[in-house]
Amino acid sequence: MFVQEYRASKILYNFLVSNNIKGKFILPANVCGIIPLTFYYAGVDFDFFDIQNDNLCVDQNRVLINVNNYVGLLFVRTYGIEDDFDMFFNNIKRINPNFIIIDDCCLCMPNINIRSTNNVDLKLYSLGYAKQVDLKIGGFGFMASTYKYKDIIVDKYDPTHYDIYESELKKAINSNNIIQVNDFYFLENKRFKINKHLVEENIKLSKKHKDEINSIYRNDLPQSIQMEDKFQNWRFNILVDPDIKTKIINKLFDNKLFASTHYYPLSYLWKKQEMPKSLFLYNKVINLFNDLYYTEEQAKYSCKIIRKYI
Repeated sequence: MFVQEYRASKILYNFLVSNNIKGKFILPANVCGIIPLTFYYAGVDFDFFDIQNDNLCVDQNRVLINVNNYVGLLFVRTYGIEDDFDMFFNNIKRINPNFIIIDDCCLCMPNINIRSTNNVDLKLYSLGYAKQVDLKIGGFGFMASTYKYKDIIVDKYDPTHYDIYESELKKAINSNNIIQVNDFYFLENKRFKINKHLVEENIKLSKKHKDEINSIYRNDLPQSIQMEDKFQNWRFNILVDPDIKTKIINKLFDNKLFASTHYYPLSYLWKKQEMPKSLFLYNKVINLFNDLYYTEEQAKYSCKIIRKYI
């Protein structure tokens, strides 16, 4: 079943509430901030698991050991990684056929022509801000026919609440404390319909531009700091020492250039659970921009600045 909403988190919320999910979910510690907030808003509890080194996604062995202790998993494809995880999903279903698998592909290049979800119960894509296809609005997904789906009407909405939540996350990071979770009414009742032709045209444009910008980064930056190619889909990612990372990002912004860091482990901000592998990414990774808004000149200038610190 094809589902679409004005944002992917609304699809996730509708799915959780429509199916009256009872029990805890597993979330990776390096997930983006809106995911645990959506689960909280839907009344579904969760625990965080750390990631594994080879693909930077959730620790598969720990998940398999705990399949019967949880109701489901939200699997995040870190940096839009396109590896084949079917065997992992199949192994989960062999242990517990009722275990819910949500495949979060929001940082992947969107694929609007999927015919089968195999053992995935909900496969999610985003067309929102800073995604591989950035239409500023829109999310879609493919859901197994065994599940219900209704557009749940939310009682309250405040356009300032998600910004307040992000501000609270930053405060928690700076104070090394747990976030104070209030009633953040960040979802709204908005209708949206996918323009398939527009999505497909923007996929072509995005792929072409990313290839061009990534080529500059590959050629102009030391190979020693570049992450593997499979992690260079959403952004172009480099690994540097923490003290250098801060200096580079500050210098880029001083020169009206842009970059970002990996998510701080939400396991600590929500439940004070330490996840060393997720923390390693936060400490060392710089996400270099390669979207349609970042020019070749900006990419070359970014490389020039970075090389001064390496």
